[in-house]
This record gives sequence, C-alpha cells and structure tokens, in this order.
Amino acid sequence: MKRLVSLVLAGLLSACSGLSNDAKLAQQNHWEQLGYQDGMKGRFARSDAALDALHPLTADEKAKYHQGYQYGIEHYCTPYKTYEHGKDGVAYIGQCKNTPHETLALQGWEAGYQYFLTHSDQLWPNDE
Repeated sequence: MKRLVSLVLAGLLSACSGLSNDAKLAQQNHWEQLGYQDGMKGRFARSDAALDALHPLTADEKAKYHQGYQYGIEHYCTPYKTYEHGKDGVAYIGQCKNTPHETLALQGWEAGYQYFLTHSDQLWPNDE
C-alpha cells in the first residue's frame, strides 16, 4: 500500500510542471512510475525505442518501467474498471491479455459496453 501511495504522489507532484508528465518522469528517472501510469491508463507497454526516445535508459531502468507497468495494468484490468470503460464507450483492444484477471476484465468490459450501446440511442435524437 505504501508503494501505491508513493507512486500516486510522485505522479501528482510531477503534474505541476510545464513539461509533459511522461517527459518529467523520464527526466527524473521515475521509470517505475511511468510504467505504472501507462498501465493504469490501459495503454500497451512502451517499446524500448519509445522509452529511449524519452530518455536513454539502462537495462535496470527498463526493468523498473516494466515492473511498474505490470502493477498498473493489473489494477486497470479489474472487472469494475473495465466495466466503467466499456460503459463510457472506450474500446477494448486487448490491453488485459495475459493478465491474472483477463477473463473477468473482458466480461466486465463487455457488460459495460453493452450498457453503452443500449443507452447511446438516447444520446442521439432520432429525427426520422
């Protein structure tokens, strides 16, 4: 829990500068935090080339990024969170593949997306 709190606090503090959050985390060598944020946003893990474009890093720093990413994606891929994303109309593109709760996450998203589809007709008036 302490680790999660420190990761979140680091992310909040880094949001206060003019640099993009990703660039600031890279500049400060907070690779685990960057990975965690990518995972929590449902992004796919960045390639080594994409990480190096932010800031050249060592194998140990890449490992920290992937450790943070794994932690973040496992939190993103819970049935409740994927349900909320589906309900908001966010597409599922396989982000939760090979995670511990992949099946439940996909079921959550499908249920939320079904809700989105059945209620999206109310968003657009039918002029026919």
